Amino acid sequence: MKKFFKKVILTSIVLGLLISSLVIYKGYADYKKIVHEQPIQQKIEAIFKSDNYVSLNQTADMLTKAIVTTEDVRFYKRQSPLDYKSIARAIYTNIKNLRMMEGASTIPQQVAKNLYFDHSPSMTRKVSEYFIAKDLMTMYTHDEVLSIYLNIIYFGDGYTGIKLASRGYFSKDPSGLNDFEATLLAGLPQAPSVYQLSTNYHGARQRQRHVLDQLVKNKHLSQEQSDEIFMQGE
Repeated sequence: MKKFFKKVILTSIVLGLLISSLVIYKGYADYKKIVHEQPIQQKIEAIFKSDNYVSLNQTADMLTKAIVTTEDVRFYKRQSPLDYKSIARAIYTNIKNLRMMEGASTIPQQVAKNLYFDHSPSMTRKVSEYFIAKDLMTMYTHDEVLSIYLNIIYFGDGYTGIKLASRGYFSKDPSGLNDFEATLLAGLPQAPSVYQLSTNYHGARQRQRHVLDQLVKNKHLSQEQSDEIFMQGE
């Protein structure tokens, strides 16, 4: 019986390695084809030249702090597109709860996904996404990658990019957002169709509370400051 189980385990490991190798090979091949047909620099240059493009220095400081703290807290500390601590935490959480509750996509990965892919899940797509994100981190500075993210991410209610979202929701440019508005917007990209302000303001406020808690946890705000910002929506 022990020999049988050993064979089963060994066979499972071999099959796992074989499948993983095939997925990586296919994902890498897809990545090479994608960037050959549509070079990354070409796509990014189009974003930089867009009438709706805003740089980080044209965006409220609280917004960029809130986005990074909530979406990818170690973004400025890494050269890799992957956050291994977040991956380990997500795996533990999902196994513990026996369902997918938490992801670990970083800002570079989200930029790659929004530049080239739809939102249908696929292991080969995740591999392709990784290589594109890796190229992004090589070609552009952290500030540039963050600005690209802010300009292509969806905020719900038909608003793609921070300029349209800021104007659409608050009738002002991103540089003019106050702390309440900035932290409210920072919570939307995680699930924009769920939290968009026109249909689920209450849910967006709950998400804003999470954003503010993260800012307190990472010492960007005191608890008193966080509570004062949140109370502006009461």
